[in-house]
Amino acid sequence: MRAMLIDYNPEIINYYKNFLRAVFPDIKVVATLSESVEAKLHEAIADKDPNLIITDIRFFSMSSLRIIGDITARYPHIKTLVLGTYEDHDYLRAAMEKGAADYLYKPIKGREFEACIKKIIKISEEAKERSEEESFILAEYSKNVGAFKGRFLANLLGGVLTSEDEIMDSMEYFDMRFASPYTAITLRIDHFKQVMKNLDEKQKHLLIYRVYLAVQKFLAAKDAGHVFINSFNSISCILGGIDELEELMAICAEIKQEVLKKTELSTTIGLGRPKKSLAEVSISAKEADAALRYRYLLGYNTIIPIDFAEPANYTSYRYPIRKEDLLVYTAVAGEYEYAARLLKEILDTLRDSENLPPRILPKIMMKIVIAINRYASEQHIEVESRFRDFFNYSDILSIETIDEAETYMNTALKSFCGHIAYTRAQNADKMVREVTLYIDYKYYENITLEDFAMEHQTTPQYLDKIFKERMKMSVRDYLTGVRMKKAKEILLAESVEDDVVSARVGYTDVRVFRSVFRRREGMLPAEYARYRR
Repeated sequence: MRAMLIDYNPEIINYYKNFLRAVFPDIKVVATLSESVEAKLHEAIADKDPNLIITDIRFFSMSSLRIIGDITARYPHIKTLVLGTYEDHDYLRAAMEKGAADYLYKPIKGREFEACIKKIIKISEEAKERSEEESFILAEYSKNVGAFKGRFLANLLGGVLTSEDEIMDSMEYFDMRFASPYTAITLRIDHFKQVMKNLDEKQKHLLIYRVYLAVQKFLAAKDAGHVFINSFNSISCILGGIDELEELMAICAEIKQEVLKKTELSTTIGLGRPKKSLAEVSISAKEADAALRYRYLLGYNTIIPIDFAEPANYTSYRYPIRKEDLLVYTAVAGEYEYAARLLKEILDTLRDSENLPPRILPKIMMKIVIAINRYASEQHIEVESRFRDFFNYSDILSIETIDEAETYMNTALKSFCGHIAYTRAQNADKMVREVTLYIDYKYYENITLEDFAMEHQTTPQYLDKIFKERMKMSVRDYLTGVRMKKAKEILLAESVEDDVVSARVGYTDVRVFRSVFRRREGMLPAEYARYRR
């Protein structure tokens, strides 16, 4: 280490020098300062680059704390050891909050000084290791940033990302520029099974990578979009700034020709509809994948826009199926507020969709209700006998408008979730009663939270949570309280050794028993017995 010594008294500086030379020969004193001029401090730091500063806390008077904070912020590799008297205790603690590595009281004792310097050396070495590891991680990340970019695009097209602000931040971070509207395309290799028949695993990966490179280079040259590998035989792209079908078809035709030229592979492209926002490009991706399903009818080695295949279908690809699944799970959990919000988001999506097919609303609502019933049964929640009280199938099938669907389902969900919450509360009360009763009578057994949780088919975390809500203490604390109560009864009634009491109240290690007893009662078991009898 390179040390800088700061003090008014030259004799004290010499003492520090001699001490370091004798005890830490690897520490070189590169600078000293005996004038409290802040500019000279920074000049010395810039010139000599110390990584250890030993200074009196009062050296810079009232500015010392600020200066220590500045050093920590500007030179994070420098560790500062501050020195002061016992009267400076609060000041020394404040210096630690500002970033000082440690502090010592004057007059300094050699052994304490040595231990403190060793501690700071260890801190510096650990910081250096962390810095080197961080540099390694950053270097590896830089080499693999393309994988993160591909994952971002996959999440974007998969509908995982829905916040336009979050998406735009990621676009800027990955230096990707798109102009609205945004269109997804999916390119697949024709007759894939035949192509792969005589290839090993490495050749399969290389083949799709060649296709990826051909598309990537083409789009980069045109500044038309971005691409990522979707699967063994599938490439997905986002095109920006084109809203005319003819122009999109022309771009796709050029992509096909480029792939054919570079890889000698025939491909088919599915083309989604342009969308105004990036948050909606996942809908275009669903359409592109759906269009590809029609290549069996329209032929391989072609471009298939979704409008050719399903010109009237706007609803199914906009429908948030993930939110429907989440609504089902949330309702069975008894979380009405969240379920109602999810229902509104689903219905708002349908409001924004074009040309809702006739009778689709009651079908969607019925599908949700049936899923709720099935999931509740899977979770062993007894609602079958009363399910029709919450969701009347005849009423659901008579729904005609989105407003009717929202009103009916909100009322039904509120009633159903209230029942679930009430049932869960009753079950939780019963579980807590059974656990407390077992502890009261079986406190001497080897009891664990995990055992209780397994017995009641729940998790240790959930069991402890509901126990704390009802008993205002954890299962462990309740068990300890019962054991300590029984231990005191034994100590007051009988003349027995600690190890006997320990075993009788459920502790296999008498040392643990003594430690717990002392912590709760303020004395050891033998002392308690002696003073309380």
